[in-house]
Amino acid sequence: MKTLIKSLLLVLMVLVTLTSCAQTKKSHHKKHSASTEKEVTELSPVDKNGYFNVLNAPQTNSKFKAESEENEDGSYTTKIYKGKKLLQTFNHEATSGEVRFIDMNFDGHVDLFVGPAASRTYNNIYLYNKKKDCFEPAFDAAVLNGYFLLNENKKHFVSLGSGGASSTFYQKFTWNGKKIEVAESMMEFSDPSEYADYGVSTKYTLFKGDDYYGPASVGCVEVRTNNLKDLPKEWQKIIDSFENMEQ
Repeated sequence: MKTLIKSLLLVLMVLVTLTSCAQTKKSHHKKHSASTEKEVTELSPVDKNGYFNVLNAPQTNSKFKAESEENEDGSYTTKIYKGKKLLQTFNHEATSGEVRFIDMNFDGHVDLFVGPAASRTYNNIYLYNKKKDCFEPAFDAAVLNGYFLLNENKKHFVSLGSGGASSTFYQKFTWNGKKIEVAESMMEFSDPSEYADYGVSTKYTLFKGDDYYGPASVGCVEVRTNNLKDLPKEWQKIIDSFENMEQ
């Protein structure tokens, strides 16, 4: 009988030891995963319409580091490091050398937004190319003017800039799988009569693509209206988000 009890105790001790080892391995595995930093951080805060102000994007990243220096001609030189290694150097004409790390084309990799993202300023966007392990310009030149809001769920971002003394210019950008393109543009005029020579007669004019107002782009016009509620609902949300954006 004593021999049987000893045998049972021995078996029980072995089982306890195996269970403890298994839990230790499982716990160690979880700790390792939790310590891995994400390349793309969660966008926060997002407003009631689902838009994130690019100004709130982080200026540091666990994988990349950016250093910018202003040149004598007013342009900037930015160096990108991957760890301690200098990955690349590029010159640009953004209004400032501020760099924000944010996924602008929704592919799961962090991109670079360079510039102040403010009214009457120029900004650059550089998209990360995983195969080449480098950042490539999304546009030919720094022509993006204004504030930027990004909607991760809708997979687009929008800009707001000054179109003139009494007009505001909006653009909606989408990713077509190869490049960022302008899906729609809109002009808002506080006094449409000032632009009558350009064929403007309404407060809001919504276009397909990146065409500006005027007779040449009449065929691209989607909506002309004086009433905000006549615009597509998403554009109503976009305007609302910009009006309530913290600058």
